[in-house]
Amino acid sequence: MAPEAEDDAKKKRSALRKTGAKFFVKWTIVAFGVFFFGGLAVRGLGALESHAADPFWHGFLRALLTFSVGGGIAVGAAMLIWWLASPRGFSWALGVAVLGMALVLIFVWPTPFKYYKARDLSFFVKVNRLTGTVSYYCKVPSQCPREPAPRNLTTW
Repeated sequence: MAPEAEDDAKKKRSALRKTGAKFFVKWTIVAFGVFFFGGLAVRGLGALESHAADPFWHGFLRALLTFSVGGGIAVGAAMLIWWLASPRGFSWALGVAVLGMALVLIFVWPTPFKYYKARDLSFFVKVNRLTGTVSYYCKVPSQCPREPAPRNLTTW
């Protein structure tokens, strides 16, 4: 192989590494931001709903940072692998769509139920997010609220 061809091949590999590193860092930062600020927003909302004095108790911020950094690196690595394996190129719109779908699959799909609790914790309400079916779970069955009437029936 001619020395000029070797130099060209080295330059191409170097450019590919530099481009790949930039791509990895960009997607890691994007995923870190999504995980960190999403977790912070959820925690803040929970603090507002429960009127908690400090939303950062019990090492929450350290756990959130660990989760966000780990998740950011994992998403960045997955996007880098996809970029390297994709013969036709990679677009930001497609990457954002895949990241959004992954977040929905991770956080929404495995939890088809939403749980609510009474202020005195005497009962819990379980709502199916897909069908709207409501179930009550009580500590003392005699204190359990009545089951609600089905939505499509008229009550007098």
